[in-house]
Amino acid sequence: MTNRGTSLLRSTDADEVSAYCGNFFFTHRISHLGDPRDFSFSLDDMPLGPVRISEIVYEADAAIQLGGFRSSYSFFLPVQGFVCIEHQKSTVLVDPSLGLVVAPREPVNLIHWSARTKALLVWFEEGPLENEIAAMLGRGVRRSVGFQAQVRTGTPDLAAWIELVRTVHRSRDLVRHSFVSASLSDSLVRGFLSVTQHEYREYLDRRVGAGFSPTLCAATELIDGNANLPLTPLHIAAHCNVDVRTLHAAFRKHLGTTPMEYLRSVRLQRIHADLRDSGPEVTVASIVHKWGVTHLGHFSAVYRSTFGVLPSETLRGT
Repeated sequence: MTNRGTSLLRSTDADEVSAYCGNFFFTHRISHLGDPRDFSFSLDDMPLGPVRISEIVYEADAAIQLGGFRSSYSFFLPVQGFVCIEHQKSTVLVDPSLGLVVAPREPVNLIHWSARTKALLVWFEEGPLENEIAAMLGRGVRRSVGFQAQVRTGTPDLAAWIELVRTVHRSRDLVRHSFVSASLSDSLVRGFLSVTQHEYREYLDRRVGAGFSPTLCAATELIDGNANLPLTPLHIAAHCNVDVRTLHAAFRKHLGTTPMEYLRSVRLQRIHADLRDSGPEVTVASIVHKWGVTHLGHFSAVYRSTFGVLPSETLRGT
């Protein structure tokens, strides 16, 4: 039985479930791992602007092949039981201690959803989430943000965010008010970006930490937006209307680094993202030189020390 008004679905028909869930995935195919007569599914779904919170239960063992989320980043966490998942060419067992972040259009196979497992699924529309990162950084960002897929839930900040999600999901009457739902939606998106690891997390942390230093805000904004240019401490200090000594003092006090070390870190992250997203027709040298790095040998050593692989391995996807 489907109740569209309250976004509830209760069904013992696997075909009905796949048809309904096909609205959100490219494909959704269910395979019974036990007696089909034991199959039962329930979904309690709450849209909240660009965020959607779903609580899902399969009462019988099942396998579900998904063709990827159509246009959403998602956070998947069993709050009871476990699910064995194939994702990014590896198999992982997710349970209440380990969640999974999945990017838009990324294929996922739930090879064993154990009976009576209850899972929390939080969806974030692709465009609004990326726009929120841009707003928090004060500059544009690339599409398809790279997240760390596996997320340990034992940290206090992440545990608090998960509790917020579940509290919002239980507060169905409250979120019917548009001004409340908009505020909660913003809080969930910003919280998600603050408690998960992704390619912009370090920059977001720096922006928050630099909020009370006008010099540092101006300097990091210049570097973040122009990391491909041959910037020097003198250029950066002039942009901030301070002398070089004051500039260095601001970086040391708030970030524990220097302006040029910060610039090298930004370039390293940008190069890593470009290598990951580029095709085989592009060379490592062309990407590295685009970001103002001239000593390829030294850069490769630093890159390997940071990411555990050579730049060429990231480019090949190995």
